[in-house]
Amino acid sequence: MNSREKLIEYFKSVFSKYSNHTCLHFNCESFKYKQLHALMCQIQEAIASYPAGPIIIKIPNSILYYAAVIASILSGRTFIPVSEKYPDSMMHHIIRTTQAALIISTDFTNPDPTYYKIEQLRHEHCDYSKVDSEKIIAILYSSGSTGLPKGVNISYSSLINRFQWMWSEFPFDKSETQLFKSNTIFVDSIWECFGAFLMGVKTLILTQDEVNDPSRFLNICEQHLVTRITLVPSYLRVLLNTHNKEMLAKQLSHVRYWIVSGEVFDTNLARKLYRICPQSTILNLYGSTELMGDVTYHVLSPESFTYSSIPIGKGIPNNDLFLLNESNEVAPINSDQSGILVIAGLNLTPGYVDPDLNKTAFKEVITGDTLYRCFITNDICTYKNGYLIYEGRADREVKVSGIKINLDYIENTIRKKDLVRNVAVIYANAQVVCILDNDDLHGKDKLIRCIKQHLSTELPPYAHPSKFLFVDNLPKTYSGKTNYSILASEINNYSRDTEQSITNTNSELLKLFREITENPELKSTDNLFENGLTSLNVIQATTAARRKLNLRLSVKQIFENPTVATLELKES
Repeated sequence: MNSREKLIEYFKSVFSKYSNHTCLHFNCESFKYKQLHALMCQIQEAIASYPAGPIIIKIPNSILYYAAVIASILSGRTFIPVSEKYPDSMMHHIIRTTQAALIISTDFTNPDPTYYKIEQLRHEHCDYSKVDSEKIIAILYSSGSTGLPKGVNISYSSLINRFQWMWSEFPFDKSETQLFKSNTIFVDSIWECFGAFLMGVKTLILTQDEVNDPSRFLNICEQHLVTRITLVPSYLRVLLNTHNKEMLAKQLSHVRYWIVSGEVFDTNLARKLYRICPQSTILNLYGSTELMGDVTYHVLSPESFTYSSIPIGKGIPNNDLFLLNESNEVAPINSDQSGILVIAGLNLTPGYVDPDLNKTAFKEVITGDTLYRCFITNDICTYKNGYLIYEGRADREVKVSGIKINLDYIENTIRKKDLVRNVAVIYANAQVVCILDNDDLHGKDKLIRCIKQHLSTELPPYAHPSKFLFVDNLPKTYSGKTNYSILASEINNYSRDTEQSITNTNSELLKLFREITENPELKSTDNLFENGLTSLNVIQATTAARRKLNLRLSVKQIFENPTVATLELKES
């Protein structure tokens, strides 16, 4: 039995064995396996009348998303999850490169949670052989370096290996409840969606509004006795700053497993979680979309806190780990050493939709007498005391809130605007920063507005810079290229997007936003979203304002009045 047949058998078995059991809870309503099966069969029957080819699923986390994905899989189709926030240019690229046959979507204003519509896509020259649906279960898109998103083929074999490891190493019991909170476009969502589901264990689905409100998130988790939570460190930090330690310990007392991934897991944050939830097993997982999400893991213990960041640990079974040294030699990890992490094994996906991208990311490597197909992660790691420690990147790819972003991708997109000649995009102080050459300017505000408008039509929101700075001349290397190292080291010396006087410098609200944005130079007239405030920490700001200042700010108020000065005027 191959991996695809195994997965289909899992679905058939769980629908048969647990027909009358609750499988999902969503929007205050519980759904049994047989109810989901009926909706899935309806969609499966509908898509059978359309031509073969991959199916784009434009549906957020919901029971309908489950039904559409399972219907696609059981129909032998590859599914492609997309966000309703994707700009048209990105959707056109996805449709063209995958030769998708259909889009299944929903009307977001329709109160019926089972309402869906199917749109057939037509191509001048259809070549559905580009996607081997016998091997490829899904295609996920992330940023590329050319200004175009890159599609990653997810194979049945990599999914089965990842799932079976988790089921074996950290098995479910039937009383558990797993949380499904990640956006469907991220690889972690596949495990959150089906990890518990295929074991006959209930999954609680959260809407984006519920995720964006940490107090509400915690209340829901407590109410439904959630036992497994997967999240990125930046969101974990927001959660742990929502209430005091005693309140958090009470609300999270039922959580058995914390699965942390997507970003560097800071030791201080890990220690805080460890103290609040001593009953929990805390896992730090490492991987990428090209590796079915996770390929190494580390279980936290007191020893973990002796490192500057939590180790990424050891490999998941059926995978081989190597380090590429400065001499460009690949060697197995067997002693204290450093290098670029290289992965071989079952968690490797088949590669990118664009075969040209595979030439640099995937290599054939011979070690000893064995030939391995490997993925070059470009992550620099050190092997020490039996653990792998993540040290940084060897290229310009970063993760923001767990989302992989290529800084060249953003930079190249901005350069398409005729107004901009010299631009550099870097990652500093936990935010994406756009640095512009003063020579380009006819007016700073106008230029920033033009860039933002341009990006809104070209890139998804998570790839937009949160800060804009200006320099007289971008520093160059000896070869004439932008010197990103100097930019990163001197970022605090560069001018703001606007030069305005400081008002209410010592206000408590200004102090609060300086803490949240980790920007001690923030002025009350600065745009908060251009100086460190993000969609994650804006929720933290509303919670902190209520708790520390007895000030009831809504997210909507902050978006409409994005400076401390205007917020204070509104409040007064």
